[in-house]
Amino acid sequence: MKKLLVLIAIIYGVQINAQCSSPPTANFNAVMIDSARCGQASGGVTLSNNSVTGGTAPYSFQWFYASTGMPVPGATSLSLTGVTSGTYSLEIVDAHGCVAIITGGSNNFVVSGSAEVIASFTTNPSPPTGNIPLTVNFTNTSTGASSYTWNFGDGATSTLVNPVHTYTATGNDTVALIATNGPCVSTTTLTIVAGIAGIKTVNTANDVNIYPNPAQNNFTIEANTNGNKTMLFLFDVNGRLVLNQFIQDKTTVDVSGLNAGVYSLNITNNNGTLTKKLVIVK
Repeated sequence: MKKLLVLIAIIYGVQINAQCSSPPTANFNAVMIDSARCGQASGGVTLSNNSVTGGTAPYSFQWFYASTGMPVPGATSLSLTGVTSGTYSLEIVDAHGCVAIITGGSNNFVVSGSAEVIASFTTNPSPPTGNIPLTVNFTNTSTGASSYTWNFGDGATSTLVNPVHTYTATGNDTVALIATNGPCVSTTTLTIVAGIAGIKTVNTANDVNIYPNPAQNNFTIEANTNGNKTMLFLFDVNGRLVLNQFIQDKTTVDVSGLNAGVYSLNITNNNGTLTKKLVIVK
């Protein structure tokens, strides 16, 4: 008979341990669950210190991802913190290795969450530079957002998804897109360069000499500025202004802090605007 009971226990996965005749019990009725907001690891499950009784203390705890059965790294306390949205379960074992029996509530704890908001947009023209009046078409590429606020940098604003705005004054304006979804907020900015009305666009290769190109830590610009105040603007492939400075007839520009890639180089003064490609290597 004893052998038969052992066989039955093995078949049904019953742990034969005399010390587990009175295993601990866990009641999960008193639980508080914090949601994971904005795609961040800010969710959690808080259980009462009285949730576990019986068995032999001390107890050990391990949280698991319910969907995979894999342990949550570092989650070895009664309560769970710092997790993203998902379903979690808890295993409680006493000092004798006896697994707690759930007597109340569910061992599937659902941590809800909201998606991360990422603000982003593109422009046409790209880079967003040109002579006034400069009309820029903004294409919203944000994710996770439900509403948008645009600040065009010249005092004008919009709540349209894909607005169009015309800049009528020269200068640099920083446009900001604020994307929101409830408490989740993300902001991104881009510099608009509006040039002098009536100047022509110059694209001939002989107007300026840039070397070395590709450049690594710096490059030199040789140009005949004729004493005019001349400005250099450097845009990355996303149309974002990454560098701007005044230049003279021969100027060395430091780009050691920029990433490798292809950039659009604009040189503007009263005589015209020159656009060239600059390659930075590392």
